[in-house]
Amino acid sequence: MRLFINILFSIILSFVRLLRFHQDRICGWFIRINNQIVLANIPPNLKNEHLFLLIPHCLQNYDCEFKITSQVKNCRKCGKCSIKDLINFSEERHIMLSVAPGGTLARAIIKEYQPRLIIAVGCERELESGINDVYPLPVIGIINQRPNGPCKNTVLNMNKVEEVVQIITQQAVRSQEK
Repeated sequence: MRLFINILFSIILSFVRLLRFHQDRICGWFIRINNQIVLANIPPNLKNEHLFLLIPHCLQNYDCEFKITSQVKNCRKCGKCSIKDLINFSEERHIMLSVAPGGTLARAIIKEYQPRLIIAVGCERELESGINDVYPLPVIGIINQRPNGPCKNTVLNMNKVEEVVQIITQQAVRSQEK
């Protein structure tokens, strides 16, 4: 089903580009459909340790001198951005967390950690591209908010991350009970 959606989406996206429509809406649609498929098919015996939270560097405060791109632990947890909350959440839940400044490095990080499921945060186009790049690995995309435009001081609704992890955990428990 995901393969069919990926192929169908690629065709639709080609037409969208050709007709010069707003691409983010179509990418958002693809991400929502993909998320529904992934959440309906959570791998059995999935534990939090198998989850991988992949975030973009643009969530960090642009003016912060302690860059997290190479190591998320560089964060001083000042609270000026959502990185502190993401670090605390990932530590409490035993979820792997990493920052990806771009697609190539993201793929390398994923190869290194070898997660069973990825929760990725980003803009519509980056998420769509990333979901397709790592297929068949399941990815749940969470779209960040961009009050300052793209790639600068973006914002993440932590409730969405918490909700996704809760759904995954519940689904994994149900699959074990069957």
